[in-house]
Formats: sequence, C-alpha cells, structure tokens
Amino acid sequence: MQSDELGGQAFKDFDSDGTQDQFDIGQSGIVVTIYDCNGNQVGITVTDANGEWTVTGLTPGAQYRVEFSIPASLPLLEESFAGTDNGTSVQFVSPGTCEVDFGVLDPVCYCQENPPMSLACYENGSGVGNTNGVFVSIDYDYAGTNPMPAKDFDANTVGALWGVSYQKSNKRMFTSTFLKRHVGFGPRGADGVYVMDYSGAVPSLVGGFDLQGVVPSNGGLAIDLGTVNRTSVPGAIAAGAAGDFQLPADRTLASVDLDAFGKVGRTSYGDIDIEEDESNLWLVNLNQAALIAVDLNGYTPSAAIPATLPSALR
Repeated sequence: MQSDELGGQAFKDFDSDGTQDQFDIGQSGIVVTIYDCNGNQVGITVTDANGEWTVTGLTPGAQYRVEFSIPASLPLLEESFAGTDNGTSVQFVSPGTCEVDFGVLDPVCYCQENPPMSLACYENGSGVGNTNGVFVSIDYDYAGTNPMPAKDFDANTVGALWGVSYQKSNKRMFTSTFLKRHVGFGPRGADGVYVMDYSGAVPSLVGGFDLQGVVPSNGGLAIDLGTVNRTSVPGAIAAGAAGDFQLPADRTLASVDLDAFGKVGRTSYGDIDIEEDESNLWLVNLNQAALIAVDLNGYTPSAAIPATLPSALR
C-alpha cells in the first residue's frame, strides 16, 4: 500500500461479531466515500467482487473521513456489530493502510449459536381428543432422548402439519395443513394455516386463516385445495372400528383411509416460506398446482384471512 492510498474490504459478517472469520466472504457493491478535513469529497469507489476497495492520490499524513454506505440495490443488508475488523460505517484514518474494513450482514442469515428448531410429528387417528405432541421444539445441538423435545401443540389442536416458516420480526410461526394418510387434519381442515406466537416462555396459538374458495386479488380461479372423504361409512363395520373412509379417535386402532390413498401430494398444501423481507407468505397449492402469496404487511393474527386477499400464481 502506497503512502497516498487507502483501501480495505467490505465483508459479510455472518455471525455479527465484528471479526472477519474463516467463512466471512467479501461483499461487493458497498459504496466508499472519502472526505478531507474540510468536508470536501476527494474520492469515491465501490467494493469489487471480493469486497475490496482502493482510493489513490491522497495526501500522505493527512487525516480523512471514510464513509461506507449500503446502496438501495442491496436492501436486505445492514451494518454488523463493531469489532476488530469492522470499524463501523464512519472511520477516520490516514493514507498508507489497506485495513479500512466494514462488516455487513443479512439478518435472515444470522441466528444465535444454538437456535431452537421446530418440527412437525404425526399421530395416527383423527386427532380428536389426542393430547400427544405433534409440533415440537428442540435445540439445534440436541442429542439423545433426554430431555424429550418440548411439546408445543398437540394433535387435537393442529392435526397434521408440514409447511413451517418463521417470521423473525414478530416471533410468529406459520404452519400449514398437510394430507398424510391415517392422520387427521386439525380443526381448520385441509385448507388451514395456523399462526403461533413464540414471543413468550410458552408458545401459543394466536390465529390462522383458511383459503378454500378465496378469489385471488389478481383474478383467476378461486383457490381450491381439494377435499378428502373421511366421514362416509360403506357397509356394516365391527363395533368400535372405523369404516374404510373414517379415522378412529384412538391412535392404536387400524384405519384404511381409502379416499386419501390417491390424494396424498395432490391435496392441501405442500411447503410454505416467508420472503426474506417478510412481505409475503408463499404457499404451494398441491390441488391446483399453483403458488399462493399472502400479503403479511400489517397482518394481525386472527381467525380470519388477512385483510389483503392472497394472489394465486400459476
């Protein structure tokens, strides 16, 4: 580095500790502006593909103000925690150094050292009256069977789930119904989305919505997630047993679940996901082979669909 030069690197500080670790790669596109002691702009550049930048033609021994700014083209980035390798977005330095560095992060890529994980489990039967856990939480480093995973919600409350997506800003978990043979839906049926609040010591079910029959805001067919017959009873059956289409409440009893046989993977929801900016919840509509986008801006959990109707995209 020459005596009239300044340089450094912008990097992705994934763990937001202010230190450039082994896997913290360079970040391109960060704007670097240099000002002299009178406030005059004397240089401007943008970090390259490796996150590196250099400005030349400065006065040796003079002090300059270096300002880093994140452009509008990188809306998800923000400044990481100040530390050894992140001198913050404003630094005062003299030419002759190539260690004027700046750490940024995408909050979506950041998590604590040992984050909890939530996942769906399954219980045979209709789920009615079944208090066994079907949505549980464990720590990321969990091993063995002691202690057992924490039961967040039981079969009677939510039934069979598959899609899971977490809204960090509000600590809400969105989960979607799933058709699994021999396993009953929850109270919302085949088209239900459940909203859970994880802000407290114990998670709680705070609402949800059902999308069957909703007409998308961008037009097209009404949303149809399909149906499954689990009520008809063809012919005589033994006392206490379930018919070919029924699911028994007792998880230990066998079932046929005949109508579901050809509808698994073609009815209800597939996976779901929330966009990085948390603006939309995306759901796979298996029955219509479509994507559904639900606007989450300003959404308050309740028993109804969001105020802004979803859009179905083929």
